Amino acid sequence: MSRPPRFRTAYSTTGEPLPGRQVLDYLPDEFADLFDEQRALAASELGFPPTSAQGDFAGTLMELAALLGHTLGAYQDRYASDAFLGTARSVKSLVRHGRRLGYEPGPGLAATGYALLTVKEGTTGTVLRGLAIGSAPVGEKKAQDYETLEDVVVNAAWGEFYPRDALASVKLVNASSFEVEGVGLGIAQGDFVVVERGKTRTAHEVIEPPAEAGGRTRLAVKQPLTVNDAEYPGAVVWARPAHDLHLFGWDTSSASFTEAELQGGELPSKPDTYPVHGYTVTPAYDASDLYLSDEIKRSVSDSPGVRVEGATPAALSITAEASKHVTFSKIRHVVVQVPVDPTKPNGDKTTVLDEHPTVSVSRTVTAIQATANGQAVTRSGQSIRASRFLLGFGVKVPLVTTEPNKAVASDPHVTPVRLDRELSDLEPGRLVALGERGAGDSGRFEIVRVTSAGPWEESGQGGSKVLRTQITWEPVEPPAAGAPWALGALRILGNVARISHGKTATEVLGDSDGSTPFLRFSLKQKPLTFLPSAGGAEPELEVRVAGVLWTRVVDFESSSPDDRHYIVQRDESGTVSVVFGDGHKGAIPSSGKKHIAAAYRTGIGPAGDADAFAVSRLKKAHPLVERAVNPLPLAGGAGPAEAEDVRTQATGYIRTFGRAVSVEDHKQLALLYPGIVKASAAWTLLPDGAEGILVVVADASGAATTADSVKAFLQERRDATVPLDVVGPVPVGLKVALYLEIDPAYLRESVERAVRDALSGTAEDAPGLFAFAARDLGQPAFLSEVYERIERAPGVRFVEVRRFDTLEEVGKNTPPRAVDTVIARPSEVLVLAPQDIEFFPPEAT
Repeated sequence: MSRPPRFRTAYSTTGEPLPGRQVLDYLPDEFADLFDEQRALAASELGFPPTSAQGDFAGTLMELAALLGHTLGAYQDRYASDAFLGTARSVKSLVRHGRRLGYEPGPGLAATGYALLTVKEGTTGTVLRGLAIGSAPVGEKKAQDYETLEDVVVNAAWGEFYPRDALASVKLVNASSFEVEGVGLGIAQGDFVVVERGKTRTAHEVIEPPAEAGGRTRLAVKQPLTVNDAEYPGAVVWARPAHDLHLFGWDTSSASFTEAELQGGELPSKPDTYPVHGYTVTPAYDASDLYLSDEIKRSVSDSPGVRVEGATPAALSITAEASKHVTFSKIRHVVVQVPVDPTKPNGDKTTVLDEHPTVSVSRTVTAIQATANGQAVTRSGQSIRASRFLLGFGVKVPLVTTEPNKAVASDPHVTPVRLDRELSDLEPGRLVALGERGAGDSGRFEIVRVTSAGPWEESGQGGSKVLRTQITWEPVEPPAAGAPWALGALRILGNVARISHGKTATEVLGDSDGSTPFLRFSLKQKPLTFLPSAGGAEPELEVRVAGVLWTRVVDFESSSPDDRHYIVQRDESGTVSVVFGDGHKGAIPSSGKKHIAAAYRTGIGPAGDADAFAVSRLKKAHPLVERAVNPLPLAGGAGPAEAEDVRTQATGYIRTFGRAVSVEDHKQLALLYPGIVKASAAWTLLPDGAEGILVVVADASGAATTADSVKAFLQERRDATVPLDVVGPVPVGLKVALYLEIDPAYLRESVERAVRDALSGTAEDAPGLFAFAARDLGQPAFLSEVYERIERAPGVRFVEVRRFDTLEEVGKNTPPRAVDTVIARPSEVLVLAPQDIEFFPPEAT
């Protein structure tokens, strides 16, 4: 070309510059320009008059030349643009330029997490890596495959165990309220209950409506529990009596039978004196019997009873019961003199008659014999008319005598946690899960690694020693809440395995003649699974030659002719190739037919991210594992680097040459880690109080699930004596309140939706102003840009921002205000959720 190329910004049809798009324009003239230039040249040099006549042969030749020039110019522009990293448009060219700078495009990462394995009862053994687990399809999201990453020793005894000190005694002595297991028991205020501990029973009146919570019922009683707390373990509470009865004769007239008479014994068959009273009983009288006011059809001796007399209830034990016909009689002796001749009142002779008038009441009733506090209850000691007998208690529930220990496992990394059993084969280095006791598959979980496991002795009954296990641990995956674990709320699950997104594939790669350098074989299936590591992204790939495992290296620079090394290269389409050495730098595979094989896993990207307990389908029956489920979300899935990512990241390596020296180097290196799309670094005060480098990283979702891996990645490439911490961004929520005047030709709902999209939309091609993809870490927000973005929305005639502030300030009940600038710290990112955009109604002023 006769002149150097110049940059010309490419514009869209709207006149807006295309973001990040600059192309080299070697030949700015278009078809019409070239045609006009030829006509002008012919006119000036040859005197050839310009003409636009139909079928002009000279004009046709000029058009053909202009078309050829335009076509060649377009291709020349394209080729020239692809010769430079900043202007290349094809992914292939970008990958090639990156490789020249020592940069390999990020291959992406597979989502990783953990699975709880439920082991079949009574079994133990090793679950080999590659146990296949699947998720179920949810909506438009397809089912995904996952596999365990290592061989894991499992044991049914490790399924679930607890701290030895998980429970603490409930304070019951002098307690006026207590809890029982169960809800919906039908107990009401005014009812009587019996507390039974061993052979001892006490009766209590419920004085408040029972309160139910957490599967338990709390009872407030009039008579407090009085004995020592140590006497209550194993105690039960009886409730809901079937019978509320009095004693026989309670409803008779006191004029006919006095209280003392009703408390009497058997009626004499031959009274010596009169008057006389007593009971006649069929089949037999028993002085120990308590005759009830009615007959009970079902036995009541298998439950306690309660005698209520006045304000004092007494618990009874029924020792005998029988159905009897009872008659209570009262006989008086009356002497009557009757004249022999009634017509002669003063007859000389009279006859003396003895009469025995009888008053009686009879009924068939149940006779019981009972004891209270070990003493027999007699009829003579009862108030016949005032006492009640509650019998046939039908509800029996355990008394709550222990409660979860609220003591916190202070520092399980230093202070051992004593377990409730002996687990002598639980070894250090094992992953275990901490979960909430009684929460099942809900509640929070934490993954920890056992750092020590050893025995401890507990004194048993009779001075015997009981051997148990105590362990310490260190955190691996802390829960979101991060609260310390209380011993009473903690359960430990021992069969834990690391899992990741992906599915195993095996294939024969091909042959070797033993002499061809740089043998290259492409894997047939893609995408290859990559896992986070200190080296960045580690491919899940094994290559064997004649059954011998070869080692992957980054390059052959340090390889000798005998080193069994290979490298992995990924092209612009995602196809991964295995490349061997040339015999000088890295060995050439030995000669053979179909003896080069690969075992690898496929699966990568955000599709593998899954919610907790979403991955729970065993793909194939297993002799040891009955169930597998992920207690924590699987996260960290990241897609391969896009074309624009390559353009912006390819120079990162030559800026740092793989080493972080300055603070800015830490940011540049963090951006080279797969999946990290935003990063910042600053010298500041770290959470532990020391000054050091704080690196903030985020993936495409705005989270930092691989922060620990990024930290390990940086530690391998920096001076480890300088304090470093790697964290995720802190979201700062915003609140926006708007008053809109809308063009009547537009629907208000459509305009409000367009405004929401303009501020917080997540569309990839046009993200909202406060979408994560559109903001940098620490980027402030200005009121002017809010106005500018809203006014561009179709249908908006006028807008007034009446509130533009952080949610923190809104939560302080700050008067509505529209601040000019919202400042964000380097570790913060401003976010605006759709629900935090408020629209004032049209009539508002």
